This record gives sequence, structure tokens and C-alpha cells, in this order.
Amino acid sequence: MNFRGLFPEAADWLPLEAVARASSVLADPRWVEGAATLFREARARGIPTVLDGDMADAEVFERLLPLTDHAIFSEPALASFAGSAKDESLAALARFRCSVIAVTRGEGGVSWYENGQLHRRAAYAVDVVDTTGAGDVFHGAYALAIGVGLDVRNAMAFSAATAAMKCRHAGGRNGIPTINDCLAFMRTKP
Repeated sequence: MNFRGLFPEAADWLPLEAVARASSVLADPRWVEGAATLFREARARGIPTVLDGDMADAEVFERLLPLTDHAIFSEPALASFAGSAKDESLAALARFRCSVIAVTRGEGGVSWYENGQLHRRAAYAVDVVDTTGAGDVFHGAYALAIGVGLDVRNAMAFSAATAAMKCRHAGGRNGIPTINDCLAFMRTKP
């Protein structure tokens, strides 16, 4: 759910027992206390945490990144937080000890830093109609892929394919593919 209003400061009302049934958790930086509470609970249970690194103040990322396993920034958010959206900025954020620090680059693909190495995945070539929601689709697909046990390289490929397929349709929700449609698409595209 996308909510741009004011969130309650306290997160003590969240049904954290539901986290035990999750295979991964995803949050963005809009409600810091909620994301931090969710991520602490997931970490305590050994469940991977995925942060949608959207635009936020530096102190928000300073608080959330130490609780994050997989941080995936947009280019503008990475540039704002790290001072640059270049690949070198990903390595500089290793100080937060995330397993993966990544940046999505739209038609430029995705770059990520993992185990001391930089990796890149090209975007899938599609006829783009509308990019609205592509980042959210990417993050959701990534959380799903990590949750079912894919390694990071394959999770990035699956997420890139899912976001590319969404971009072939107008609107933020239109065109979000099913898992089977995405896997079929991946078999036919380089």
C-alpha cells in the first residue's frame, strides 16, 4: 500500500508475530519506526530484509541500513545519500554491513556490491510504454526471489525482467506479470 500521509510514530501495534510466516520482508524509508521495527523482528528470526532505497534524509538511511540485508536504491536516492550514483558509491556503503547494496538504473540495468565485488545486470530490452511503478515492481520481485531462495544474481535477473515487463504497459499496476509469465519471458530474452 502506498501512503503519503503521516504515520504514527510508534510501531508497537504492528502484528510482528506474522513475520514468522514470511520468507523475506520489504520496507521503504517512509515510516522509519515501522521499517526499523519490522527489520529488527525479521533479523531476530533470520528472515532476509530488503530496503527499497527511495528518497529519504541521510539520518533515515543511517538508521535503517544497519538493519538491512539487501538495500536497493534508486539512482536519485543513492546520489542524494552517498553523494554520487556511480558504482563506486555502492562499495563506500559497505560500512553498513548489508549483504547487498544495489542501485537500479532503469534502461541502464542494475549494479550491486556483494562480497567485496561489483556486479552488473543489463536491463531487458522492451518497448517501453510507461515506467510508472517499475521500481516498486523490481523491489517486490526481488523480495519474492530472495524469499524463495534464489541467489542474488538470479534474483536481480528475475527482478529486472519483472520490471521490464511492467514497463510495456501504461499505469503503475497494469502489466505486472505473473511469475510464470516472467519466467517464460526470461527464457526468450537475453
